[in-house]
Amino acid sequence: MGLLSLLSLLPAADAAPKTNFLFVLADDTGFGDMGWTAEQALQPPAGGGTFTVNPPRTPQLDAWARDGGSLIFDRFYSGNPVCSPTRAALLSGRTPFRDCITSANEQQPFPAITPTVAQQAQAAGYRTFFAGKWHLGCLYGGCLDWELGAHNSPAVRRWRSANPGNLGFEEYHATVAVTPSSTTNCGCSAEWASEGCIAGGGKYVNHTIHNTSGAFFEQGMHEGQGYFFNALDCQTFWRAAPGADPEKCADPTAMDRSCVANYTKKIPGDLTRFDVSLFESFLQKNATAPFLAYVALSTNHKPHYALPQWYHAYNDTLGRLAGDYLGTLSQMDDSLGVLRRLLAKHGIENNTMFWFSTVRPY
Repeated sequence: MGLLSLLSLLPAADAAPKTNFLFVLADDTGFGDMGWTAEQALQPPAGGGTFTVNPPRTPQLDAWARDGGSLIFDRFYSGNPVCSPTRAALLSGRTPFRDCITSANEQQPFPAITPTVAQQAQAAGYRTFFAGKWHLGCLYGGCLDWELGAHNSPAVRRWRSANPGNLGFEEYHATVAVTPSSTTNCGCSAEWASEGCIAGGGKYVNHTIHNTSGAFFEQGMHEGQGYFFNALDCQTFWRAAPGADPEKCADPTAMDRSCVANYTKKIPGDLTRFDVSLFESFLQKNATAPFLAYVALSTNHKPHYALPQWYHAYNDTLGRLAGDYLGTLSQMDDSLGVLRRLLAKHGIENNTMFWFSTVRPY
């Protein structure tokens, strides 16, 4: 609900300069999973013994937290214990139960009749941007036939989609649900997969997809909007299709596949770095306009697949390699350092309210 509270800070239309708002939401990252909070979260060993402490290393977020211009909200609670309801609360500023979004698995669409913070920001003259994990319903009508079966609901029957573009984000690049932290869309092409995908253990794994012309690719690259948890499946980003019918695509009851286009290039390496690059492109096009940007990371949700340089940076208390979860935390932190430097590069670091928060573990 903190995102909606930003509305009270939006300056009047004739005021200058306007403050920029950048909200970054990490997934399934616990309170003690940052360097500056790890010591507070440590518990004593049983029987008065000792153990080797191997805390997460997040120097970029640590520096931000300890900056003189930063505030830490120790009781800034999520709107719900799980993913989708929390995201709904962030957009609307009210309990997700009012919008019938009570679970992370049912893919209920965010109701088109509920006002969002992005719509309010647009009304105040802000450019708006979304990148990352959406998880608030199908991005175009009719893409998930199973929603009309086991997950039938009044919201699905009425709208069947919840597109960021219809909810106040003039530019968006969205995955419908969770993706791996590394080599996200590696499985979208047989060629990419054979070059190697990160699939745990800090290794690139060669993987040949045999069904290159059948249902897998049709569902993945062209229609893929369901749940994909395997790094070798196709998990792609979607955006508004250039040249699509604006009237049809503005109507959540009428929009279809023609309203969206997917990302058809290989996403190398770290997903957070890719999300940051999407925001950078938006910033370059809107260098002087005030903005509200929402970057919803899949990191650090399962599967915790870290790139080799991050995986091998950690051992567990027994000395074994243990870098998939901790490695992706540091991997994310490094990319957020790029984000901070990007704000400085554009000279807006002192005119941008940056929020970093996490979804409670799902």
